[in-house]
Amino acid sequence: MHNSTKEWVGSLIRAHVSSSHQNRLRIAPSLCIYDEPLVGFVSGADPLWVQYKAIIGEFHPTPAELFRETTGNTVGGNDLTVISWILPFTHTIVSSNATQTDGPSEYWAHGRRDGEVYNDLLRAYVAAELTGAGFEAIAPVLGPGFTTLTDEQIGLASTWSERHAAYAAGLGAFGLSGGLISRRGVAMRCGSVVARLKLQAARVTRPKRRGYCSFFQDGSCRACASRCPAAAIRRDRGAHDKARCQEFSRSIRARIEKLYGIPGGESSGCGLCQTGVPCSERIPSGISPVLS
Repeated sequence: MHNSTKEWVGSLIRAHVSSSHQNRLRIAPSLCIYDEPLVGFVSGADPLWVQYKAIIGEFHPTPAELFRETTGNTVGGNDLTVISWILPFTHTIVSSNATQTDGPSEYWAHGRRDGEVYNDLLRAYVAAELTGAGFEAIAPVLGPGFTTLTDEQIGLASTWSERHAAYAAGLGAFGLSGGLISRRGVAMRCGSVVARLKLQAARVTRPKRRGYCSFFQDGSCRACASRCPAAAIRRDRGAHDKARCQEFSRSIRARIEKLYGIPGGESSGCGLCQTGVPCSERIPSGISPVLS
């Protein structure tokens, strides 16, 4: 993939985010859900994809395996590129949630729900545009093989991790809460597509796995753990109890539906560990990230 192709793909994604009416809160149509995205690229042959089978689980496919399972075409990893993006929530949505203590704000609850609907639309759009331009592409989480599961070792997981794809593309590093801290912070969502594009030989520059988190730098911050109303973040070693987090989210659904009119209270989380913390909208000050 030449730089001109990267620029085209990046501009395609940024233009869609800035212009799409779907990137708006339904309860406040003048308000964007997401700010300008960050976009990264990583080869399907990067060694990290194989390492993920040990880090995440054998069930997590490499891009080549995923492409074959989805399209029926056998393509080498060197001929595939994973295009990943970060969608930072706008400051209005983030700040509205920063003072909450036992559940999401109205803007956050709607933004989290409407935002993922938009993210799916963006995934499908990018894959279609690439395919139309002659670069066959798939959106992993929209594919027939995508599912969530409970793994004996790591608990709740999925067959394609958007956070880990973003890390592979050099877009961020993991924090104490398990969230990915990008240079636009941890209050974001991420997405990706896998395309039949050969990346020019260049090593992705990425931080160490925990390189943007103050806790793992010097132990100075546990704000996300303190913010978690479910006590699902272990302060001592950075373990995130996803089952406990999910159970809390389920427990507040009736309240969310009553307060905000969201059918079934589908907000998919309170977002408190992503807001009202030093890494909400940026890499914490004083961090000197170590690159891998």
